[in-house]
Amino acid sequence: MLSRAHLLGLFVVAFLVIFIATMPARLAVRWMELGSAVTYSGVEGSLFNPRLSGVSYRKMPIGDVGVEPALSAFVLGSFHGKVTMRGNVSGQFEVVEYSDTEIIIKDAHLAVPVDFTTKGWPLSGAVSLNSSSIALDSRAGCSEGSFTLRTDMFAPALKAFGGDDIILAGDGRCEGGQLEATLVGENRRLAVTVNTAWRKGENLVADITLAPKGAAPPSEAVQMMLDFAGLRREGKAWYGQLSLPVDL
Repeated sequence: MLSRAHLLGLFVVAFLVIFIATMPARLAVRWMELGSAVTYSGVEGSLFNPRLSGVSYRKMPIGDVGVEPALSAFVLGSFHGKVTMRGNVSGQFEVVEYSDTEIIIKDAHLAVPVDFTTKGWPLSGAVSLNSSSIALDSRAGCSEGSFTLRTDMFAPALKAFGGDDIILAGDGRCEGGQLEATLVGENRRLAVTVNTAWRKGENLVADITLAPKGAAPPSEAVQMMLDFAGLRREGKAWYGQLSLPVDL
C-alpha cells in the first residue's frame, strides 16, 4: 500500500504533467524563438501541439501551420520538430536545424499550386517536391541538398498537341544558391523535356524541348502557340525558353 507521501508525490507529478501539457501554445512559440523571419496572425492548441494561422516566411504567404516540437526545442530554445502545412504550400517535413539565416529540413513532402499564364501558355496544376534532406539559406535561397519533382502544370498548354495529359517528373539539386532540375514526360503524341535553373530573387528559367511523335505537321493553332511562346523549330522538335516568376 502506498504511503501518503508516495500518493502526494504521484499527485504532484500528475498535476505537473497535466499543467505542462495544457499550457498555452503561445508559450511554446515564444520558447522556440522563431525569429523575425516568421510572422503569424494567431496561435491555438497546446504546448506540444501549437497551431499557427496566417503564417508567412520572409513575407511569403504560407497558410496555416501545425507544429510538433521536439523536447530539445524547449531545452535549447530553438525550434526542432515536425511541421504540417496547409494553405498556399501544403505538406509536411521535419526541421533538424533552425536559425534566422538557415533552415535544414528532412523527409520533406510539399506541394505548391500553380495557376498563371506566360507568353500565352496557360500553366495550371501543382508542383510537388520530395526530399530526404535539404538546406534553405535565407539570403541565397536553396543552398544544399537533392530532391525529386513532379508536376502537371504544363498539361493545359500541351493539350493542343493531343493525347493524354503529361506529367513531368525528375531529379534536381541545390548548390550555392542555385536550384537545378531536369523534368521529362511523354504521352502517345509528344515527348517533353524541361531543364530548370533558379536563384533567389530571380525568375525561374525553363528550357523546353517538345518532340512530337509521328510525321504529321502541327496544326495552325499549335504553330501560332509555339511562335508566340518563342519556341523555334529545329528538325522535328521545338526548342525555347520560358521565364517563370517565383516569389520566395
